[in-house]
Amino acid sequence: NIILLFGDYMMSANYGSKFLLHFEMVADVKAMLLKPWAYLTYMFLHTSVFHILFNMLFLKAFGDVLKEFIGDSKTVPIFIYGGLAGAILMTVCYNTFPVFANELLRPTLGASAGVMAITVAAATLVPDYTFFLFLLGPVRIKWIALFYVVLDVILIRIDGNPGGHIAHLG
Repeated sequence: NIILLFGDYMMSANYGSKFLLHFEMVADVKAMLLKPWAYLTYMFLHTSVFHILFNMLFLKAFGDVLKEFIGDSKTVPIFIYGGLAGAILMTVCYNTFPVFANELLRPTLGASAGVMAITVAAATLVPDYTFFLFLLGPVRIKWIALFYVVLDVILIRIDGNPGGHIAHLG
């Protein structure tokens, strides 16, 4: 079930699902011609509390690092361009590789592509910046970013969400 929070009220699963149809991204080019704004709006909606929490945790951690070195005015465009690049790469891959032919209308939502762009940008700019991770201790952010890039490559055909992983790589 999908529950969307807007201001002081929640939308029911049925209405929420119909609402999302207008803002979620799909890889089908013909469908996206009817709602081109979805290339932007998909990255601001989530259907899972854990999905948004994980994205916000990474955005806060890596966004603060990036903001410290290049400022807000350059960090926000990296997020937006990363989300757009993820949507475009997903569209290209789904329409190029026959293995994805049955998934052209599978919806994509979430800030993960933009957050991954922030993560990789921070790791590229200051690769030896160190986070202290619970149970692991000090870890350089280049290894965290590399771990998630490799994980996305591996999970494209294993996880059941190839579009999400392709978008992350975009």
